[in-house]
Amino acid sequence: MTREDEIQKRLSARTPGRWVKAYPMRWCELDHFPHGKGKCDYQIHSWRLATREVCSVDGQHIIFGNDNGLHVSEADSQLIAHAPQDLEYLLSENARLRDELAEANNAIDDPSAYWSRISSERIKCGGQ
Repeated sequence: MTREDEIQKRLSARTPGRWVKAYPMRWCELDHFPHGKGKCDYQIHSWRLATREVCSVDGQHIIFGNDNGLHVSEADSQLIAHAPQDLEYLLSENARLRDELAEANNAIDDPSAYWSRISSERIKCGGQ
């Protein structure tokens, strides 16, 4: 399995949707009195910034805290734990691919300079 496959596996297993560092403020959309009579239809109306919560934009808790500590699913914790290394890897891979693209563009723009450089590099490496 490639590094990209491992990252994709973690992304696929996480709680879906965009994540926000906030929690949703919900209230019932139905017009019934007294409140609670019948089935309520709670909708998200606003978001409050949170210090110990992360939710998906549909209001599903990803990380939440209470007196017993922080709670997070195993799949989401794996994604969070690997995020720094995964981002570092993906950024370095992106930079490498940009360098290759720039080299290819230079070869198209000035083929003789490109082949001269490649030839001199082959000689330095002991090539024929």
